[in-house]
Amino acid sequence: MENDAMAGRSSRTFIDEGRWDGVCAALKPGDFLFIQFGHNDGGAINTEKARGTIPGNGDESKVYKMETTKRNQVVYSYGWYIRKYIRDARLKGAVPVVVSPVPRDRWKDGKVERNDNSYGKWAKEAAEMEGAFFIDVNKLVADKYDAMGHDEVTKLFMADHTHTKYQGALLNASIIMEGVRSLSQLGLNKYVK
Repeated sequence: MENDAMAGRSSRTFIDEGRWDGVCAALKPGDFLFIQFGHNDGGAINTEKARGTIPGNGDESKVYKMETTKRNQVVYSYGWYIRKYIRDARLKGAVPVVVSPVPRDRWKDGKVERNDNSYGKWAKEAAEMEGAFFIDVNKLVADKYDAMGHDEVTKLFMADHTHTKYQGALLNASIIMEGVRSLSQLGLNKYVK
């Protein structure tokens, strides 16, 4: 098992920085690749940290002039990047598994806010378009958070609404494992204890 995640990256910047090239080169037939992006894809596209993607799941692209480098860059939709990861992994013989983003510690009317009309939805659509496995971690974790309630869930997070403490990470990981177990055709179940 190898974790190549890097804090603060989006589906776009993970590619822009060459990180995907290294991961993709190391993939072997039969490897399982878990793909999860979204929290940073909603950021600014060409200003500030310039890591955002075009909202949605289409094939649209647009050329933006980057504020810091003054260079033009083609930016695609969030779903386009997710589909690229899926296709590239398959070309290497790996099994791609798309995982929706976990919910943040944001609440409305006593329920945690879900991203089922944004990045969670687009992740699912991208997986379906490519025939990849999908784990709706957003729904699974949000259901758990709703059952726990705001006060208990807030204890799992650090000073912000996105990053969990160790206990929150363990909870999210256990829920991802539930998602893996629910995908009987994935072939990974025999390795999960």
